[in-house]
Amino acid sequence: RRQRQMCIRDSIRKDLNYSNQDPIFGTILNITKVMIEQDAISENTQELIEGIELLIQTNAGDSISIIQKNDQYSFILGDKVIIKKTNNQSKVMPSE
Repeated sequence: RRQRQMCIRDSIRKDLNYSNQDPIFGTILNITKVMIEQDAISENTQELIEGIELLIQTNAGDSISIIQKNDQYSFILGDKVIIKKTNNQSKVMPSE
């Protein structure tokens, strides 16, 4: 399970060429609670934080799975969201 969480950390397909400036709009299809390593780069497995895996269907018809910390936003199935990508990190937020 640990390996899966690290691999899906940012699973936007590279061949779709989403740039850091282009927001992606979509709808949440599934929400799963997960545990995320605090520092996946150093592989320090002692610190885990609660997170969520969001399966999103983009307005372009692609499916994207993103794992992020469960912080300031509460999501429900069917929510319209925006995905912003900066420095190879994606953040899902509610769209207005």
